Amino acid sequence: MSNAKAGGASTDQRRTRKSQGQGNNRRNAPGLAPRKVAAHLISQIISKRKALETLLEDGKDSGYSNLQPQDKALARAIASTTLRHFGEIQELIKKRLTKRLPVSAPYLPGVLYTAVAQILFMEVADHAAVSLAVDAAASDPKARHFKPLVNGVLRGLLREREAFEPDTTLNTPEWLRTMLISQYGADKAHAIMQANMQRADLDLTMRADPDAWATRLNGERICERTVRLAAVSKVFELDGFKSGDWWVQDAAASVPADLLMNALRRGGALGDTHVLDACAAPGGKTAQLAAAGLQVTALDISAHRVKRLQENLQRLNLSAKMVTADLLTMNDPSAFDAILLDAPCSATGTIRRHPDVAWLKTRAQINELVALQRNMLAKAAKLLKPGGTMVFCTCSLLAEEGEAHLDYVQNELGLVLDPITLDETNLCSPLTVADGVFRSTPDMVPSMDGFFILRLMRP
Repeated sequence: MSNAKAGGASTDQRRTRKSQGQGNNRRNAPGLAPRKVAAHLISQIISKRKALETLLEDGKDSGYSNLQPQDKALARAIASTTLRHFGEIQELIKKRLTKRLPVSAPYLPGVLYTAVAQILFMEVADHAAVSLAVDAAASDPKARHFKPLVNGVLRGLLREREAFEPDTTLNTPEWLRTMLISQYGADKAHAIMQANMQRADLDLTMRADPDAWATRLNGERICERTVRLAAVSKVFELDGFKSGDWWVQDAAASVPADLLMNALRRGGALGDTHVLDACAAPGGKTAQLAAAGLQVTALDISAHRVKRLQENLQRLNLSAKMVTADLLTMNDPSAFDAILLDAPCSATGTIRRHPDVAWLKTRAQINELVALQRNMLAKAAKLLKPGGTMVFCTCSLLAEEGEAHLDYVQNELGLVLDPITLDETNLCSPLTVADGVFRSTPDMVPSMDGFFILRLMRP
C-alpha cells in the first residue's frame, strides 16, 4: 500500500498545498484589498473617463462597496493622492519605460500610478508599497505577466528617489495650464495651481447661529453662515447632521443664492417669490432659498440626483417642488419671478476637492459646454417674468464659461446687468468683484472653490 493510499500525502501533493496556501496568504495580505480597489479606480478613470465620485457611489465594479470603512478610507485616500499628483506620476513612469504600457492590461496603469503615489506622496513603507503593488498586478489575469515590470519600475524609483524634484505645474494638464496663464497671468495662475494641490476643507452652511455652531463643531466661521472644519470622513456623524441644522456647501457655492436674495429683498418680501433653481442637485442652493421662505421649484435632468436632493431636503425639514426634466425642454414662458442657473461647466474651480476634474475634461469640451450654457441662458431668459432677476453661475475658472457670456446676455438676450457691488462683501469676505460680476479663485484667503457669478434682470 502506498503512502498516499494509507492517508499520507505525496511529496507533489504537499508541495501543491503549500504553494496554494502561500498564494491565498498573498491574496489576503494586510492592506492589499484597498490598494487593489484604488488601482481599479484609477484604471477606470484613465480608461473609461469616469469621475471618481461616480465610481465611489456605484462601488461595485472596483470592489469599493465590499470594503470595510477603514479600508474604504485608505482606498479613497490613495486614489485622491494619485489624482492630485497625476501629472508628476505620469512623467516619472514615462521616463522609466521604453514603450507605452500595453492596452491589453488596463489594470496595470492603476497599479503603477497608485504605487508611485504611495512611495512619494504618502507615509507608506517602501517594501509594502512595492510588494503589494506586485501582488495587485498578480491578482489580475491580464496584468500578472507584468509583475517584473512593476517590480523593476518601482525599485528603480526607490533608488533614484533622492533626485526627484517636485513640479506641481505638471499636475495641471497643458491645455488648462495655458488657459490659466493667458487669463490670469503667470503669477496668479501658478498660485491657483498650487492651491489646487491642497485638499479642501469641509464647509457647512448653517441655518442659524453660525458662531455657536463653530464652537460646538470646533470649526471657524468664515462667511455669513459658513462654518469651516478640517476635512471629516464621516460627515453624517457630526453634531447637527440628523437634526438638519446645516448642510455641506463650499463657501463660494453659497454666494449665488445670497446674491439672488439680496436683489429680491430690494423688491419686497421674499415669501411671495417663485424661484426656479435650475440644475439644482445636490441641493445646497435650493436649501438656502427654501430656508428663506421662497417658493422654490428645484429642477434637475437626473432622476437619481433629484432623489438625492429630495433626501437632503427631508433631512433639513425643508420643501420644494421637485421636477425631473431638461431645462431646455420646459414649456412655461414667463413663469418665474427669479431663476438661479448653476449651469453645467468644466468644474475647473473645484479641482481641490475633485482632482480628477483636471484629467477628465479636454479643451474641446469647453467649447461644447459654452454652447450649452448659452442655450440654457436663452431658455432661462424666456422662463423669467419681466422685471425678474436671474443669477447665472459656474464653478469654472475659465473666462469662456464666465465673463465672456456678458456681451451675449446683454446684446443677444436683451438682459440687463444687475451689478454685484462691494457693499455686499458681508456675504463672504473677501468677494472678488470687478465690473459688477463675481469671481473667486482657490488661492484666495480663506480658500474656496473657483466661481463666476453674473446677476441679471429682464426688462
